[in-house]
Amino acid sequence: MASRDRRTTLANVAASAGVSVATVSKVLNGRNDVAPATRALVQELLHERDYVARRVRPVLSPAIELFFHGQLNAYHTEVLQGVVEAAAKPASPSSSACVRAGSAAPG
Repeated sequence: MASRDRRTTLANVAASAGVSVATVSKVLNGRNDVAPATRALVQELLHERDYVARRVRPVLSPAIELFFHGQLNAYHTEVLQGVVEAAAKPASPSSSACVRAGSAAPG
């Protein structure tokens, strides 16, 4: 139990920094709605106290899924090529594309 008592918590860091637990959480999650001076103070306290997050959630990348009804034609392949090129760019918010030809019902 002694090691548990010594573990740094968000509440400990928040109290030391004079901010809310929510503000410390925002800093940890990289949100941009924290003042730079506050962010720096919280980051310094987290580093000094060797804060380790309990669990790390995997970062999920958005995906693009395209459905083409019927046979693919030249127009469809041009659209598909544009999507694939956009998804391949480093600054793109999506990282993959999935195409299913003929599997979507007309809606």
